[in-house]
Amino acid sequence: MKKTLYDVLGVPQTADQATLRAATDRLLAEYAPERATPATAEDYAIRCVAVREAWYVLGDENRRAAYDGSLRPVMTPDEAIAAFAPELQSSGPRLPGSPRVIIGVLALLLILPAGWWFRLGATVGSPEDAAARQRAEVERIEREQTEGTPEEQALAREERVAREAEWRERREREAAERTERQRQQEVEQARREADRVSQDLEYSRERAEREERQQAERARREAERIAADDRRERERQAAEAKRRLERDKAYLERLQRENQGQRSDY
Repeated sequence: MKKTLYDVLGVPQTADQATLRAATDRLLAEYAPERATPATAEDYAIRCVAVREAWYVLGDENRRAAYDGSLRPVMTPDEAIAAFAPELQSSGPRLPGSPRVIIGVLALLLILPAGWWFRLGATVGSPEDAAARQRAEVERIEREQTEGTPEEQALAREERVAREAEWRERREREAAERTERQRQQEVEQARREADRVSQDLEYSRERAEREERQQAERARREAERIAADDRRERERQAAEAKRRLERDKAYLERLQRENQGQRSDY
């Protein structure tokens, strides 16, 4: 079953203007561009165009009447006469003023699709042309229902271009933010690397100073040890010399005493 403009708005064909208006406002708010995501933006735009086209046709009484007429099954003038004024098909002529004839003509005019009202003379004279014009009118309405009016198509293109520009700007902004974050990360990494190198240099300097102090301390202790050994050796030698001197002195004294004793014997 072909979808109608009433189906687009989700209302029955008997809905009044207030119901049509409320359904239109509700759907336009539901499919508003600001509520769309990048994945549903195009679908929302198409739905908005379809809703606006439905309201454009059904919101006006004349356009709605013409559209409702296009929804009726197409009947040729001969079928209409056969259905509502079969006496017009009889072989005998009828008086133009006959009430049945007048009623039949009025019924024919009422059931003719809305597109035939614009060229009634041609319709009565050429049923094939009237049916073709009716089909063309229905196709135009269906095409506008699907694709939208030229104004709405231009508006949809402008909205699509604006959305694409906004998406491009967003992508460029996100790319710039990513580049800035990457640059900051590189700067932070370089700073950490510089700090690490500085710490390594400081550690190396402190270690060199510590080793230098340790070497100086070892040299000092070694010098003190050598000086102590020298002092002890000198003290030992001095003590040894003193003992020899004392021994020699005692020996001389003993010799002197012995010499004195020998002289006293004489």
